[in-house]
Amino acid sequence: IEANINILHNELMLDILEQQQGHQTVRYTIQDNVYPLSYLDPKTGEIKGYVHDLLKLMEQKSMIKFEYVPANGRDLDLMLEEKIVDLLPARNIKLTDKERFITTRSLSVLQYGFVKSLSKNTKNSIAILDRSGNFYPHFLDYPNYQYALVYRDFDSLIDAMQRGDVSHAFVNQSLIDNHFYDSQGVRFVSVEPPKDIQLRIKLGMALRKDSEFLRRVLNTVLKITTDAELKQLMERHDKVTVHYGVDKAIVVIWALVGVCVLLVAVADWQGLTLFYHEVFYPYLVGGVIPGIICATVCYVLSVPLIRAYQQRRRAKIKAKFEIIKKRAALDAANDTDGAGSA
Repeated sequence: IEANINILHNELMLDILEQQQGHQTVRYTIQDNVYPLSYLDPKTGEIKGYVHDLLKLMEQKSMIKFEYVPANGRDLDLMLEEKIVDLLPARNIKLTDKERFITTRSLSVLQYGFVKSLSKNTKNSIAILDRSGNFYPHFLDYPNYQYALVYRDFDSLIDAMQRGDVSHAFVNQSLIDNHFYDSQGVRFVSVEPPKDIQLRIKLGMALRKDSEFLRRVLNTVLKITTDAELKQLMERHDKVTVHYGVDKAIVVIWALVGVCVLLVAVADWQGLTLFYHEVFYPYLVGGVIPGIICATVCYVLSVPLIRAYQQRRRAKIKAKFEIIKKRAALDAANDTDGAGSA
């Protein structure tokens, strides 16, 4: 099935899904406020994120329809087991419970970074920010970090850094790139991560064990989705401020404005003044009369040519309409003759 892309546009696929799932729409959920995977846009009040955009793209590539079910603080694994939802996107493939669930092929990676507190007199302690609770076990597998503190929200981590309880932390790289919360990037700095740990976590989709057919269909869609498309979806949310972070595009624009103002202030305009008086202005004045003459000649020559072209085009269109009318009249006459013979 995975090799046959035609199944994605086959009504039989939807019938099989309905038989196995009880409905044709695939319902999914994800943790609340896990930027950039899923978050609430403060400007529109809508749920947005990489996961939702990816599933919309998969809808376009197949006949599958996805429906988002808000988690509202509920246990996601239980929601999947109790068939409230059919799919958990963006899960840690390596740590998925294989006794209870199956997973799709990798759809992306979650990149972690490393930050250092700028507070003085901090303890030499490492923490992990994992708002979903699905990724921190990856770090606990490494002996040097098995006793690291785990924080589920960013405010708690910031408070711990200010108190001096945490000196370093593993944080989602997307948050680091977006300067975290409003102006809170001054409280810590991004530093070189340790060499003894892998900071790229493979993401996949988790399903119930009785959803093998759905997994094959999803794998087929993911297989025909290019890395460039996935990268474009992720980059779409790099410039989102949510209710924290800085829009990098705005920073770049203001930086360019500042550079332009600086250049205006320090530039030597003497050469430009010399060019204007000795080159530009004399050519401007001297070219007025020749320009008017050339423009008049071009106008006189081009108007008859344009009119001739338009008349020829009208004649061709009129001839086509005459042919269509004759064919229509001939077809009507044939129909009348056929009816009379009958």
